[in-house]
Amino acid sequence: MRLESRGFDWNCRRLSVAYESRSERVFPKSHTVAIVCDTQYRVSVSISNGGVSEDVLRTHRQEIRRGTVVLASLIALREPSYGYALLGSLAEHGIDVDANTLYPLLRRLEDQGLLTSEWNTEETRPRKVYQTSTHGDLVIDVLTNDLADINKAMTSLQSPRGEEQNVEGEQP
Repeated sequence: MRLESRGFDWNCRRLSVAYESRSERVFPKSHTVAIVCDTQYRVSVSISNGGVSEDVLRTHRQEIRRGTVVLASLIALREPSYGYALLGSLAEHGIDVDANTLYPLLRRLEDQGLLTSEWNTEETRPRKVYQTSTHGDLVIDVLTNDLADINKAMTSLQSPRGEEQNVEGEQP
């Protein structure tokens, strides 16, 4: 089975160094790990694994993505946008979201006071324009810091015992 996962990375070189230096310790020889950075600094990780079903992986990936879709939407909506344009913007950045997922999310974030909206009636049909509120900006800051802490913890868990590594994957 082959799984391709796209995610954000702040510096592809950092991630490559971290994985290359420890790939044999983290993944048994029966697993193949290839890391490729594309021009938009997204990372593509391919893992060949004969023992994990696609359903299991899909379920876990959905759980991880749920919170990141909220954060990504709040970040993208710092600039006013329609729901449909937001779908395209998120997809451009490697975050594919179904419209049936996004629109209820936007309503929920608006109900929570994290987004504001107003109707644009100047075009041929009315469209709702969303934008991150002041409270939404605060949530972005908190969630971004939490995500960085989680990333740091995961990197720490992957490092050999007794060896701390900094963000670039190098030992201090």
